[in-house]
Amino acid sequence: METDPISIAVDWATDQGAICVVAAGNSGEYGMFSLGSPAGARKAITVGATNKTDEVAFFSSQGFTDDFRLKPDLCAPGFDIIAARANNTSMGDIVNECYTKASGTSMACPHVSGAAALLLQVHPEWNPLMVKAALMENAKVLEESLWKQGAGRINVCEATNATLLIVNPSFSFGNILLGTVPNATFTIMNTAHTEISVNVSSILKCEDKIIDYVHLNTTTLNIPAYGNGSVLMTIGPIESDAILGWWEGWLNVTSIKGYIKAPFSAVTYSLVEISLLDKIGKLLLPRTLFLQLILKENL
Repeated sequence: METDPISIAVDWATDQGAICVVAAGNSGEYGMFSLGSPAGARKAITVGATNKTDEVAFFSSQGFTDDFRLKPDLCAPGFDIIAARANNTSMGDIVNECYTKASGTSMACPHVSGAAALLLQVHPEWNPLMVKAALMENAKVLEESLWKQGAGRINVCEATNATLLIVNPSFSFGNILLGTVPNATFTIMNTAHTEISVNVSSILKCEDKIIDYVHLNTTTLNIPAYGNGSVLMTIGPIESDAILGWWEGWLNVTSIKGYIKAPFSAVTYSLVEISLLDKIGKLLLPRTLFLQLILKENL
């Protein structure tokens, strides 16, 4: 998904300094893996929609990407949004000649774009990744899975006041195989003019069951002013009795300035590669498909 032309263009634009906010899509009724394009772009801020009661809207497309990356990145209000109406248009439920009401992740995106603009007003020196990190790490966590909400619903005030940033605001370990020990380094940036001490912890769950496979190389850091600290996270080794399914976790960073967090995910499924061929043996699709199977004891 991230290799489609629009996603490539979005990532390129981000590298040039643009903050690209994209809609997750409105295919949530189809469940997981229902993201549209360019929602899978690695460097975009991919936005899902929430409703009036702070729940992910039923139509909001869900992750993961086809290579098991965690998307959407966050959510914003996108249900029954009253917005300006273009002259002589009929989109949505028309309120009057100036306004219309509509729902969708495209209605959630302007909230995030506006939030990003506000952050740049306060922090004009920030790059797109820093803005993305501030929005994600200070979002309100909802009672939803990560592949629905991402890091949660944006909280602009908290993001604006952020002085600590986890530079990689989410991480996906992908499909973890038996016996493997994947790892990831999380960099924590201190944008303040004084040193700060932080405590670091993590939690990992699958279907509300705690999974004791996460290890951090440290639980405390002293980060100098305008400096960085790093935490190495290791998962595994994965044993044969590991819970199979979609693993959802949070890296938590607390200090006297408050609390920030970054979601991470992993998958423990057996992958069966399937190639679809026609009668003469020609591959029907440009690439192979992968069927996810949960291993049972009797298989």
